[in-house]
Amino acid sequence: MQKVRVGVVGLGEVGQITHLPILQALGDRYEIGALCDISCELLRSQGERYSVEKRYTDAGELATQDDLDAVFVLNSDEYHAECTIAALEHGKHVLVEKPMCLTDAEADAIIAARDRAGKVVMVAYMRRYAPAFLRAVEEVHSLGNIRYARVRDIIGQNRLIIDQSSIVHRPNDIPRDAIQDKQQRAERLGREAIGDRHEEFGGVYRLLCGLSSHDLSAMRELLGMPERVLGAAVSERGRFISVIFGYPGYNVMFETGTDSQRRFDAHIEVYGDSKSVRVQYDTPYIRHLPTTLTVTQTVGEAYTEVVERPTYTDPYSRELEYFHEVVTTGGQPKTTPEDFKQDLQLFRMIIDSLSERSTDNIAHDTEPPQQEPTADFWYTNSDDRAALRKKAPKAEQLNYLWYLWDQHNVLLNKQGQPARDEHGHFKEKLNNDPGKLNDAELERATGLRSQTVRRYIERYKKTGERDDRAPGAGQGNRWNH
Repeated sequence: MQKVRVGVVGLGEVGQITHLPILQALGDRYEIGALCDISCELLRSQGERYSVEKRYTDAGELATQDDLDAVFVLNSDEYHAECTIAALEHGKHVLVEKPMCLTDAEADAIIAARDRAGKVVMVAYMRRYAPAFLRAVEEVHSLGNIRYARVRDIIGQNRLIIDQSSIVHRPNDIPRDAIQDKQQRAERLGREAIGDRHEEFGGVYRLLCGLSSHDLSAMRELLGMPERVLGAAVSERGRFISVIFGYPGYNVMFETGTDSQRRFDAHIEVYGDSKSVRVQYDTPYIRHLPTTLTVTQTVGEAYTEVVERPTYTDPYSRELEYFHEVVTTGGQPKTTPEDFKQDLQLFRMIIDSLSERSTDNIAHDTEPPQQEPTADFWYTNSDDRAALRKKAPKAEQLNYLWYLWDQHNVLLNKQGQPARDEHGHFKEKLNNDPGKLNDAELERATGLRSQTVRRYIERYKKTGERDDRAPGAGQGNRWNH
């Protein structure tokens, strides 16, 4: 069997737990010819573990290595497009982890580079290569009328599972300038993708690009693209997302989020008249946990439930077997860059719906006034303040930003202590343009969810309305900018 010689860019958790061990296990198909990471610690540990001599801290240099057939791009999302294009420009096939990139412009650049090179670019949507999923596609296509579908991916943080099941080298030598560059790229690409809405929904967009891209991509293969988004909402500061997609004749409920439970609940279920099909995934960070297919059906008076486990081979292994076949036979994968662009379109549809809902909430927020607590009581302790904020009218909560600040100093003066500027490090930002505050600054200043604060800032800018009943009103209109 023809071997494909691979260079691996990015030696983090996904590389250490899945890709590198599978490449080694598929030794009849692959050979690891080079490694790249910005951490010299990781290069040393993984290079020694897999006996790889060629090691790079620059993906562009790895791409120039003549004896490589393909490059696996496994590093941070912000660099996927750059590394993919560099590999293509030096005549290499590419397997790129999801998301392939963060913007349409990056996707188009990858497609153009692929076409110039005449090479393969495959997006690593491993769930779509699981045998149970492939069986589900067959079952759904023969299901008849679809009545409803549900797509769910609510999981505990990956580290909760990894720490109990794997030994992962987490380096301590990441250069400070590399961290800053990553943050700046994330900000720039987020704004390119969704514009000014990045302030409120940047975190949501990244969750969609990350965890949710697996689910939405699989949904598309099973059901096709939805016609529209009927509604979308976020909770827990954007860590949970709920969306209703409209399809011809039926709707699909999509729900996703991360918490601190050590469990992995990811499934897609499609309901017909008298039959349903469900694909259940388990964590990919423990290899060989099976993906299962459950088919339930009612025929006459009988109800049956059949659970299929086509194989113990994990989806990552099947994905790499497929990539090898495509590269060595001159084929094209089903998870192409063009296919991925449909996911970018879906992400924007969801952000559009969230934006409309946010604007609607601003226009229709007319809660009646309520009695407010006294100033000193707000400073009893943080738990009291958190409880009382929930009782305060939403339209007045933003005024507490300044009210609490001033009253804190009043309280300190009463106690004979010098007044201090509790939030002085971004006071100037607030006075000049509150819209420039980042999410962490807003939440630290107000104790409120940043997207809530931004809604009221935006309403003030548009209407000039400020509720004079708010306790801080008598101190002057500080939002008048």
